[in-house]
Amino acid sequence: MPKFNFYLHDIKVKRLLKSIFLPAVFILILFLIDISLDLHEQIEPKHLFIEFLIYTVAIYIGYIFYRFYKLEKKTIKDVQQNISETHTEIKYWQNKNKSLIDGLSKKIHEEFKSWELTKAETDVALLIIKGFSLEEIAGLRGTSERTIRDQAASVYRKAKLRNRIELSAYFLEELLSPIEQ
Repeated sequence: MPKFNFYLHDIKVKRLLKSIFLPAVFILILFLIDISLDLHEQIEPKHLFIEFLIYTVAIYIGYIFYRFYKLEKKTIKDVQQNISETHTEIKYWQNKNKSLIDGLSKKIHEEFKSWELTKAETDVALLIIKGFSLEEIAGLRGTSERTIRDQAASVYRKAKLRNRIELSAYFLEELLSPIEQ
C-alpha cells in the first residue's frame, strides 16, 4: 500500500490555514473600522449589537477551524505512533518466526519458478498475495492498471487458478493444514 505522506499533508493544512488567516485579519480590521465609524455616527445600539454578534460568530468559526487543525494534528500523531508500534510488532514477529517466513518465502518462489512466471509476473503475484489492489500495484510499479491486470491474468493462467482469492488460498492452505496430535 502506498505510504501516506504525513509531512506533506501537514504542509497543505498549514497553507490552507495561512490562506484563511489574512482574509480573516482583513475582515477583523474592516469590522473594527465599521464599529468605530458607527460609534462616531451614533448608530442605534441594535445595529451595533447585530454587528457584534456577526463578529462573535466569525471568531467562533475561526476557533472551530483552529480546533479542527489541532485535532487533525493530534490524530496524525496518534496514527504515526500506531504505525510505529505496529512496525515494532511486525519486526518482533518476523524475527521470532524468521525460519518459518524464510521457508514460506522459499516455497512461494519455488512454486512461481515451477509456473515459469516472469520477473514482472512474480512481483505482481507477490503483491496480490500481500493484499494490494491492482490499482495500488500499478502505482507501486509505475505501470498502467491494464498492464497489471494482464500480468495477473497470466499468473492465474500459468498457475491454473481462477483469481486472486485462489492464488492466496493456494499458499495459505499449506499454512493451515490440520495439526497432528
